[in-house]
Amino acid sequence: MIFNTRRRFITGICLFISLFSSTTISASSKLESELVALPLRSLNFNLSNVDIQKIKNVFEAVRKFGEEQNFAVRIAQTEPDMHYIAELWRHDLHIIVTNPFTPSGFSFALYLTFPHSVQNQLLDEVVDAFRSAISQLPNIKWVPAR
Repeated sequence: MIFNTRRRFITGICLFISLFSSTTISASSKLESELVALPLRSLNFNLSNVDIQKIKNVFEAVRKFGEEQNFAVRIAQTEPDMHYIAELWRHDLHIIVTNPFTPSGFSFALYLTFPHSVQNQLLDEVVDAFRSAISQLPNIKWVPAR
């Protein structure tokens, strides 16, 4: 009788520990995936009097910025008309620049390449360098953050 009670007690503790540890693991995995999925910084800008050459100039400026900041750069057309995407990545950061909804409306999103800590100063420097590179183009208007 004592043996059965002790066995039930130990089984209950083991079950409790296994449930608690799996909940903790899934919660930390969820937190890490949320950190990767949410942009750390974002910007929006518009290009007035849009035409295909001006859009190509924007993405050429994005390419130049990426090379100066030691990012690998990939630019591709996403729609048959004037929609493009640029992906820039390096060991610590991943950037996406695109004009997904209208040819004249661009978005910039800065992500972590993988969950790790990055100093805010580094993030601010990258965003400032991007803003500076794009601001050199004519007809650019920055959209305030919401």
